[in-house]
Amino acid sequence: MDLRPLAGQALAGRWPVQELTLVCSRLGAGEGRAARYEVVERLPLS
Repeated sequence: MDLRPLAGQALAGRWPVQELTLVCSRLGAGEGRAARYEVVERLPLS
């Protein structure tokens, strides 16, 4: 899907959220340098 036509356009949206999640990312070592993600904390929004 080519999203370039939307560049610079204002976008808005709404959706229900049931949880807030804090995530830490760490860039891996070596040639591939794949990022690793760790969930630090979850906060239910009830």
